[in-house]
Amino acid sequence: MSFDWGDFLEIARRLAADPTSVGPEEAALQTAISRAYYAAFHHARRFAQGRGDVRLTERGEDHSLVIRYFQESRERQREKIGTDLDRLYDHRRKADYKRPLRENLPSKVQASLVIASRILEALGALGS
Repeated sequence: MSFDWGDFLEIARRLAADPTSVGPEEAALQTAISRAYYAAFHHARRFAQGRGDVRLTERGEDHSLVIRYFQESRERQREKIGTDLDRLYDHRRKADYKRPLRENLPSKVQASLVIASRILEALGALGS
C-alpha cells in the first residue's frame, strides 16, 4: 500500500484546529503550514512525473522544477496550480526557516490550508 500524501493535509488541518494539543502552539502552526505544502507538492510532483513532462532529481531543486512545470504551462488551470504552489512554497520556507510574526501565523496557516486544498482539487480535476 502506498502512502497517501493527502494525509499531510489532514494532519495540517488538525494542527490548525487545535494547535496546543500536541505541544507549543507556534511549532504546531508552523508544522501545519509545512505539511499543507508537502501534501500539495507531492501530488503535483506525481502529476508531472506521471506524464513524463519533467525530469526530477530527488533533490531540493525538484521544488522549483515542479513549480516551473506548472507555471510555464499554456493551460490556465495548470498555470494557476503553479502560482498557488509557488505561494504555498513561500509560506512553507518562511515557516521552516524564518521566525514568522506570531500575529500573522494563524492567517498564514489558514491561507496555506485553502491554497493546498485548491491545488489538490485542481489536480484531481486534471486526473491526478
